[in-house]
Amino acid sequence: MPMKQMSLAGVFEAVCSSCHMHTCYCVIVVLIRCTFLLLFYVVVRPSGLRKYVM
Repeated sequence: MPMKQMSLAGVFEAVCSSCHMHTCYCVIVVLIRCTFLLLFYVVVRPSGLRKYVM
């Protein structure tokens, strides 16, 4: 899991350095929105999460 996070951070670094700051900001905003949607889905449907964890 830490390896994936490190590679993900590396991808973000590459995107931020190669693209304009505005593009990087948009990507981060989209990811934050997706994270909130996922959290909302988990909160609304806890039974689905338990099925995957078990």
